[in-house]
Amino acid sequence: MISRISDIWLEELGKTTIPGIPNYITTIKRIPEFFNEENLLMCMILAFNFGELRGRECERDLIKRNASACFYNMRSYADAHNGELPNSQEDLKKWVHHHD
Repeated sequence: MISRISDIWLEELGKTTIPGIPNYITTIKRIPEFFNEENLLMCMILAFNFGELRGRECERDLIKRNASACFYNMRSYADAHNGELPNSQEDLKKWVHHHD
């Protein structure tokens, strides 16, 4: 099963004692001010939703960058090999690392 990075961080956070979390109390006190909301539970919900949305945005950006890099590498390989594509992913990796 693949976990999102936020799930991994939450799991690690759950295993950490409060004194082991830097600036824990300061951060908790600043959450209501940041979200302009006095209800701490609502603040935590807003904070986790915000974090989840940012995580998804980062994942989409990563997928776009990886797809662009893959397309660029495939096109460059084909240009260098008279339009031929690599026979395997390993061939492409060797060619890319050889030209870094």
